[in-house]
Amino acid sequence: MNQSLNALMTKLAWQENELISHLQAAENESLLLMKQLQEIEEQLNKSCIAPQRINPEFEINRLNFITQQHEHNDSLLLDLKNNQILEIKLKDKILRVKTERKMIEKYLEREVITQKKLQNKVQEQALDEWVIQKRNPV
Repeated sequence: MNQSLNALMTKLAWQENELISHLQAAENESLLLMKQLQEIEEQLNKSCIAPQRINPEFEINRLNFITQQHEHNDSLLLDLKNNQILEIKLKDKILRVKTERKMIEKYLEREVITQKKLQNKVQEQALDEWVIQKRNPV
């Protein structure tokens, strides 16, 4: 049984490492998305400044650009939200795996202590029997 528990602990450790690497990738993706959102925000701020002379063709292009940037911004915000949800799920899974590993470790520690106590009892009984046999000659 200890072998299967040790194998399970190894599997959980591997799974935890895998989840941590996925979490790091998701966090890096979130940072990248936030940086892109900030760049779009800066571009929108620059493009919203109205010129003194209004050129209809230029204004149409500027409004199209602003519309496209808003759409791109909305898309990135949705991606960021989904990525943050993924991060939360990964953190929950990591916590679950860590908890499972700790529970198994505690169980194995209790098993070792129980085995030692049982071994000590058996040794004490054997010693008591030996003492009794030495006292009572046959």
